[in-house]
Amino acid sequence: LRDAFTPEVLPTQDDEFIHYTFSASGLRFIGLDTSEPGAPGGSFCQKRADWLEAQLAHDPHQPTVLFMHHPPVKFGILETDEDGFAGVELLAEIVGRHPAIKNILCGHTHRSEERRVGKECRSWWAQ
Repeated sequence: LRDAFTPEVLPTQDDEFIHYTFSASGLRFIGLDTSEPGAPGGSFCQKRADWLEAQLAHDPHQPTVLFMHHPPVKFGILETDEDGFAGVELLAEIVGRHPAIKNILCGHTHRSEERRVGKECRSWWAQ
């Protein structure tokens, strides 16, 4: 992404992760980098959590959509479910504290599914 987009198009404040925000149609969109070099699954660590918390603190009541590549829930797709999502509990805690987060959009599965993230997602990854 850094090679394809200039800093004006894709502003990011982090050299390690590519996170970004933008607003449109009254919504705040927050893009989270869930990639982990060398791993097929997603990851959400404390550094990413701190960045997300800082973004949410700018306007805690602004309706927000998070988007990321790796889903933080299981979809019943063996390969994707086995890939996992490290740090799902940390993400679930943040989502649980911020009712302004209205949706989380993910890729990776190449299908349309819908799940809830929060208390429920802790047990999904443990199964």
